[in-house]
Amino acid sequence: MRIQNRKALQAFHSDSYGVLAPLLDSPFEADAEGLAFLGRHWSFEPPQPLPSASRSVLFGLPEAKQLKALLDSEPQRLLIVDSQPERVWAQMMAFDYAELLAHPALELQINSPEKLLLDFQDKLFQFRDLQGLEWRESQPATELAERMADVFFRQAFRVWQTDLSRAQLTEGLADRVNRLYQELLPATETAYAAYPLSCGSGCAQCCHKGVGSLLMLTPGEWLVLWQVLNEWPQAQQAEFAKQFAGWAQKETELLHTLLHFFDAGMDEVQTSEFSIKHLELIASQQDQACFLLDPETQTCRAYAGRPLTCRLFGVGHFYGNTPYTCDLDWERHEQILLREGRESHLLKAEDWKLALRQLHRHFPYKMPMALWLVSHLDFNNGHWLTSPRLEYAQFQALLEKDALEAHLGRSHLGPKQT
Repeated sequence: MRIQNRKALQAFHSDSYGVLAPLLDSPFEADAEGLAFLGRHWSFEPPQPLPSASRSVLFGLPEAKQLKALLDSEPQRLLIVDSQPERVWAQMMAFDYAELLAHPALELQINSPEKLLLDFQDKLFQFRDLQGLEWRESQPATELAERMADVFFRQAFRVWQTDLSRAQLTEGLADRVNRLYQELLPATETAYAAYPLSCGSGCAQCCHKGVGSLLMLTPGEWLVLWQVLNEWPQAQQAEFAKQFAGWAQKETELLHTLLHFFDAGMDEVQTSEFSIKHLELIASQQDQACFLLDPETQTCRAYAGRPLTCRLFGVGHFYGNTPYTCDLDWERHEQILLREGRESHLLKAEDWKLALRQLHRHFPYKMPMALWLVSHLDFNNGHWLTSPRLEYAQFQALLEKDALEAHLGRSHLGPKQT
């Protein structure tokens, strides 16, 4: 391998370097005329340029000039997956990739088909959502993969490519989430029947703990909640816009911090370390009531669309292997523990959270309620958007502080447009 390619791989794509470094030879031969293998010859053809700022997935490392043309399109992110290390080795020996490998938009994953098969979904999920991905294949990688019945190419790359090209990603998502909520009802009724817990209408103790900045919603949960908010009378929507805008314009620093915190740590959302840091970031909000809480009745103004966490909390559920209830019922934990040791009545929260995640195959991210509301309010005229947005790009567009501050401009609040 060319020494400059070796150094660049080691510096910028260490996983791929670890796969290629042990190779001593390759059955492939590459030069300016093309690639040769077992008597077959492929010429390197100019690639079709990528759309500007695209998020793209490409099967097979192209020849260096081809890769340069793709990167000159200035993609936002280009993920190249290649299950033929020997072919890549030959190309790395023949061409200078060093400068290209250092490109900030490029991620290169080279490994055996079996290893790529295991990791591909996680790599895709790093795109946050999968709407609008640009899928490409390069020759001769595709032809070789087809001839060799490459399991990664057939069972992962092509499956996701076909699935996403056909799918209307938002179609039916709200219905599927609502069905999950309905399936949860019998379990919550069982928990209430077993233990007359303190949680009830008008209590709202748990809704006064910075819930708007703490509560994380998946796109499907937001879609269901948005549908309920959209059914409010226009006067109520306008009043809610005014209330929320007043809070958001005072909390620009917090919103900016949350945007960057979630963008950088999305892969760690399920960890306890992330949760602890999240709580630290919103410490100033601990006395802030949920935006959806009616201050007079202390009930949720969007109860029918409340997210999964609100449906689990207070009912009583297992937090790991320990029964967990509202603070008001903590004195009864010993009784609950004894009874739950014989027969389970509380909710298995992790099972329901897993079911929700499985509904979000194409939307592997979640964001705090406050950020969903920020992205859906036009602060310049006080109108809520007429259609929900589920793509992650709406949050990326606000990462720069100037962009966020411009979005949170002074409001002239009025009724929602029809």
